[in-house]
Amino acid sequence: MTEHRKLTEDQLAALARAALVREGKLLPVTDDELAQLEEEIAENPLPLPTTLQDPDAVFARPRGRKPEFQPRARDIGPQRGAGELLARAARDGGAISAEVEEEMRRQREKLAGAEDGEEAEGE
Repeated sequence: MTEHRKLTEDQLAALARAALVREGKLLPVTDDELAQLEEEIAENPLPLPTTLQDPDAVFARPRGRKPEFQPRARDIGPQRGAGELLARAARDGGAISAEVEEEMRRQREKLAGAEDGEEAEGE
């Protein structure tokens, strides 16, 4: 008959963590976990895919192609969330001065030009 020993919560957590690290579900962080991973990699090295073997090719961008993602002016910078702030100001019922309205108009035009691919003018 086998004898069962009771594990403490800490022991159980350590065993669970070790199993998750071993299966690649958690990254190794302790010296022991890293040493074991290095040993496994040394015994069973994985070759890089051919597309990643040439470092120059990895970092080179084909000529004439733009990156797939190009942020638009409205996606970055201080303009992000400006509409929400303006709506909040309008809800508060405050009057908008002519200077502020003019600045808002200039910023809208500048943003529209940047989205159409035109160079944004410096202020």
